Amino acid sequence: MKNQVQAKYFSPFFKYFYKRVREILPQDVQSAVDAFVIRDEPFTQCDINVVISISGVFAGRSVMGMDTRVALELAEIMSGQPIDSFEEDAQSVISELMNIIVGNAVSELGLTINQIKFTPPTLFYSRAVKTRVSESGFTLMRQMKTGWGKIEFNLSLEQTV
Repeated sequence: MKNQVQAKYFSPFFKYFYKRVREILPQDVQSAVDAFVIRDEPFTQCDINVVISISGVFAGRSVMGMDTRVALELAEIMSGQPIDSFEEDAQSVISELMNIIVGNAVSELGLTINQIKFTPPTLFYSRAVKTRVSESGFTLMRQMKTGWGKIEFNLSLEQTV
């Protein structure tokens, strides 16, 4: 049987999404973060989506989606080298950013490997692909707008019993 997860489990994920992206972006391209939104549909459709599935004391998915231009700029800044196309190196850097966000959140929650597991990031690069965020239909989303486009972080969690 599954139940709604307490808000305290959601907070660290959004905290580290905001914190890590703000650490990377130069001050002059940072923009406001939109308020939390409850997604009406279980899918997100961005140019690039990175998915990490979560299981254990709660189960669900985290999906970070963004415009291609944002991904290229983030990858270039993080890698410290010019990146012209969203190929293997850029994909690896963006996937690692998602891994860092989820890893930091799980660490803050104080959960052990026996209490929670998460998959390696899976990256989808195509606006034509709708990425499923939630099986239950309840997804919380927060979006950051930059000078290059948007980045959104979607989270769907259910407590397992």
